[in-house]
Amino acid sequence: MSVGGMEGGHRQARYCRRIGVAPVCLDLELLSEDEAVAALERKVDQSKARKAIYALKQADLEEFFRNPLYLDFVAAIVKAGGALPETRAGLYEQAVGQLRMEPNARHKGKGQKAALRHVPRSGAPNLGAIYIDL
Repeated sequence: MSVGGMEGGHRQARYCRRIGVAPVCLDLELLSEDEAVAALERKVDQSKARKAIYALKQADLEEFFRNPLYLDFVAAIVKAGGALPETRAGLYEQAVGQLRMEPNARHKGKGQKAALRHVPRSGAPNLGAIYIDL
């Protein structure tokens, strides 16, 4: 069953009925290049934001600045000083590495053993990265 286009909507629908509200599904519109730069500038400095968007365009990865969730991945990588990858797989790999870091001091160290089991131990360099001076 899907409620408002949501997969797994049955559970959400039961919860919404229990608390007396109707389920809502929101579709986010894709960002324009200017909107993406402005959003990224709120998280990193202006020159880094512009260089990151330019690098993604050069690598034909516009989807990663047009999609707000993917743009958060880009922001996490840029904030950490990482090189932006040329591939979707490379971007996800770096984003997961950044996103699994716990920013909340109260939760630091919780669940990291399980997360680290999935990190490659090969030590191989990321050959899919393009290096830009951010």
